[in-house]
Amino acid sequence: MYKDIDILAVDDDPTNLDIIQEIFSDDYSLETADCGEATLEILGRIRPSVILLDIMMPGIDGYEVCREIRKNPNHNLAKVILVSGKAIPEERLLGYQAGADDYVCKPFYADEFLEKVKVHLKLVDAEKKLFTLNEQLQAQVDAQREKLMQSEKMASLGQLAAGVAHEINNPTGFIMSNLRTLADYVDVLCKAVKLADDISAPIEDNIGHISEVIDKIQELKKSQDINYIIDDASELTHESIDGTQRIKEIVQGLKSFARVDEAEIQEADINEGIEQTLKMVWNEVKYHCEVKKELNPLPKMRCYPRQLNQVVMNLVVNAAHAIPEKGTITIKSELVDSNIVIQISDTGKGIKEENISKLFDPFFTTKPVGQGTGLGLSISYGIVQKHSGDIDVKSKVGEGTTFIITLPLDGVKENEGNNEQAAIC
Repeated sequence: MYKDIDILAVDDDPTNLDIIQEIFSDDYSLETADCGEATLEILGRIRPSVILLDIMMPGIDGYEVCREIRKNPNHNLAKVILVSGKAIPEERLLGYQAGADDYVCKPFYADEFLEKVKVHLKLVDAEKKLFTLNEQLQAQVDAQREKLMQSEKMASLGQLAAGVAHEINNPTGFIMSNLRTLADYVDVLCKAVKLADDISAPIEDNIGHISEVIDKIQELKKSQDINYIIDDASELTHESIDGTQRIKEIVQGLKSFARVDEAEIQEADINEGIEQTLKMVWNEVKYHCEVKKELNPLPKMRCYPRQLNQVVMNLVVNAAHAIPEKGTITIKSELVDSNIVIQISDTGKGIKEENISKLFDPFFTTKPVGQGTGLGLSISYGIVQKHSGDIDVKSKVGEGTTFIITLPLDGVKENEGNNEQAAIC
């Protein structure tokens, strides 16, 4: 933890430090240092608003100290005033080039020096307030982004709902049909079992009855084709089990996609997320798009997997909508250097050059009114930025479009998840 103070005075001459203390110590919190090395050590535990810095000192001079201060983000608001007996323009220029905010010549006039420092203290105070306001505004932007993200996700789910219902209706329909047929088969088999029970008594007591039952069994076998029933029942059972598994996967995918747990950073397999997302959007693409997958093995990365799934979903659905009749969507993943690269390409109508620069703008869409929110790509851009990644697009009218997502393998850090600066949409 840093201790905030008003002024840090640095000078290797004790007399000068005494004069500075006499001018400022009554009204301001002040600490002193007598060399460059001591200054850098002190700056590891205090955060001054103004640093009065002598230039000519043994060891590290004031210019070097100033450069080191400017490298430290913990002191980015501090105002550095160089204090020197050299008043030549070249010395001033060197000071400003090192990062100084002002320059005072020795011997200095105390009242003027005091007023100059007061001005810089007011500037720092104003910048601190502005910084706090900016943080508050950023927090509000982040909150609005999360709301927009969830809103877009719900809109996407609404668009997918009919397709998902269709995907569920198909297996549900044949499962119901199979169950009705199996019920009939069970009735036939029950009759066969009952007839078999009728000949279970000792043969010597039931020869006539047994002959009658055997005739009924033969008649039943001819009319119902018992062997076919046995074989078909097994096939229908396995088909129904597969259908229920399909329904389970669709419902699980829908629940997983809709779940609001983006605050949780997880180790995730990007390829698994792509596969899961394709199941969700399959009804949007299967009738007029061939989907080719070139998913190379990838290490797991720290990320918000649900959000990245949403990016893939947005891009795949957009690709499908860009293909008017028949076409191909190709999804490729690979590890390039220390980045995971995902490419989603389509053979659709392409994007006009004048629209490419607007693609990630909020509410921009080339779809007819009522068919697009204009937020999908914007939110996708924000999600990729949140992961310290990049998203690029290459397109040619009449030939198709490729979106390229590059994600650093080291992924999202915990503190980045809470303080991300990525611009929304």
